[in-house]
Amino acid sequence: MARRMRLTGFTRFLIVMVFLVPAAYIGASYYNGQDGWANFKNLIGLDKSETPASSRETAANPKGIAKLEERITLLNERITELELKNGELESKLESKDQEIVELKSRLMKCK
Repeated sequence: MARRMRLTGFTRFLIVMVFLVPAAYIGASYYNGQDGWANFKNLIGLDKSETPASSRETAANPKGIAKLEERITLLNERITELELKNGELESKLESKDQEIVELKSRLMKCK
């Protein structure tokens, strides 16, 4: 008479997760408008394609390229603004440091 093998709760949980997690990942990818099966294959290393699907879609979509170029322009302008602000803050910091040194020297003279 063969003995029936009993599974613990944790073992059952692991078995369910082995199937549920990949299915949830594929479903979420499809929900986000991506190819879920291809994403899953790339994730686990089964697909060795050199060009990801998203870059192929962008190359075939000139409207997407225009949006990306506009985004790049906006980000470059933002970088320039932040660099100017950074320069101003550095000069203010230097002047405050000089003021601190002067105040310390005055304090030492008063003692």
